[in-house]
Amino acid sequence: MSVSEAHSPEALALFNPAITSVALTFAVESYSEENSEGFPFYCSFLVMPLTLNPQLRASVTQSRRKTLASWCVSNPTLHAQFPQIARILVPTTRHAVRHSLRCELLEMRNGILYVRRRPKRVRRSHSQELRAVVAGARTCGKWFAATDVTTAFSLLGVRP
Repeated sequence: MSVSEAHSPEALALFNPAITSVALTFAVESYSEENSEGFPFYCSFLVMPLTLNPQLRASVTQSRRKTLASWCVSNPTLHAQFPQIARILVPTTRHAVRHSLRCELLEMRNGILYVRRRPKRVRRSHSQELRAVVAGARTCGKWFAATDVTTAFSLLGVRP
């Protein structure tokens, strides 16, 4: 199933590389605030499903104070759906990474992403959905900074 088959035209606007690259950049920035080592490239494939899927995003933004492990335990249905959603969003994630690198929002060195240019802050005048995507991305960045990459993939039931 492709992204376009899985979502309405309105939802597809969120899959625009400009929006997904900004979300990814906020996740990397949030990660960097907690962990100076840089954001592992493979974690990008975990961020996009957690921030672009409406049900996952809603549960993530409500769980800001939780850890990734506690989110998995308290959301068993969403946790079970994650591997399929992540598989569907692989092309979207690749586009987001490429766009972020091309626009010089991020830079990659040895498989690690670093913020090169901070994105503009999201304001109240932006849509509620965009603000939620950014909030979810920032939460994911904090979660992955506090969790080993291998552990994060294991908890979410996927492999890099």
